[in-house]
Amino acid sequence: MYSFAYARIESQAISPDRGLLKRSMTKAHGHFPTPAESAMILADFQVAFPDSWNEADPAGFEAWREGNVPAAVERERLVVFRTKVYSPATAGHAVPSVPPFAGFPPAASRFLHDLEANNDRDWFQAHKQDYVDSIVTPAQSFVIALGERLQKLLPGLRYDTRTDGRGSLGRIYRDVRFSKDKRPFYTHVRIAFWEGPGKKRESPGFGVYFEDGGWGVHGGIERFPEPLLDAYRHAVLDASLGPELEAAVAPMRKGRRYEIGGLTYARVPRGFDADHPRARWLLHDGLWATRGFEGTRILHSPAFVDRCFELCLELAPLHRWLVKVDRRTRGRR
Repeated sequence: MYSFAYARIESQAISPDRGLLKRSMTKAHGHFPTPAESAMILADFQVAFPDSWNEADPAGFEAWREGNVPAAVERERLVVFRTKVYSPATAGHAVPSVPPFAGFPPAASRFLHDLEANNDRDWFQAHKQDYVDSIVTPAQSFVIALGERLQKLLPGLRYDTRTDGRGSLGRIYRDVRFSKDKRPFYTHVRIAFWEGPGKKRESPGFGVYFEDGGWGVHGGIERFPEPLLDAYRHAVLDASLGPELEAAVAPMRKGRRYEIGGLTYARVPRGFDADHPRARWLLHDGLWATRGFEGTRILHSPAFVDRCFELCLELAPLHRWLVKVDRRTRGRR
């Protein structure tokens, strides 16, 4: 109900200015919230931020109703709160009515196989319901099942059941405007779980993907946004963070079980020591690890969640390291 107002608040420099909330809410909805509406806001806030609310002004209800922003509500917390409002699975709001995850049906593999041979809009439109039934609906169940388990391990992790591309499930529609490949649809499924207030593609996270014939799990950031790239480079050279990175990656490199990606540059960037013992990591403009598997039999079982969780556990040290660097970038120690 209040998503537009929170979006407007997020766009401003949040401070305890009296009346900021009142102006934002009024501008977004044409009126300031009534006491009943304020109670709804506070209920959402308490669900999303119980710890912060406990630290807030005891007269918090009246403060919100009168236009004060509680002292405990900082910019970052409002951003995360808005995220949680947008993500029903993590906010205590009504989760879309989907059954428990029982595996992706065999029809999912058949659909992706047939899409490979019929990658055109007419065919997809005629089989769109097959896509919804065999992939979209079970994907929502999968997002909740794996997301809940990952949040117990990483409380800041985000997941989202929306299916319009803004949630965990990636869009099937390809952006072909600047691509030589004009096929309109992806022939694989991508599901993301990420941590931090940034966009999911620019935040540390995990990804699960599958196609006709195989599947895999990856973790990290495909490409660092600015200024995270600069922060990453300095973290590589840091006396504490640098060794932590190598310790996080070492188990995954052992036996070449994981492919380590993000290596882009042929030379160490200007201004950095090319002879540093960790200089090879300065050749990256992203950092991720992935492990793929042939066959799709496990996709059709509830055990698919268990296997993906096991792989995410192996990727967790790299994820935590990237989250630490990302937080330093945003000034969040």
